[in-house]
Amino acid sequence: MYILKAFIAKYIVYIAIIFIMNDISILNKLKTIIPFIAKSIINPPNLLL
Repeated sequence: MYILKAFIAKYIVYIAIIFIMNDISILNKLKTIIPFIAKSIINPPNLLL
């Protein structure tokens, strides 16, 4: 279970970095990323389970 959580955390960080690197407007992307992170923590994507 710990390994799965660590994997999900790395996945979220990777996605967040891509979003930020692809857009100069970091604040606008953070508004999109934060709810995504919250959803991923509460309900991990079914693909990883």
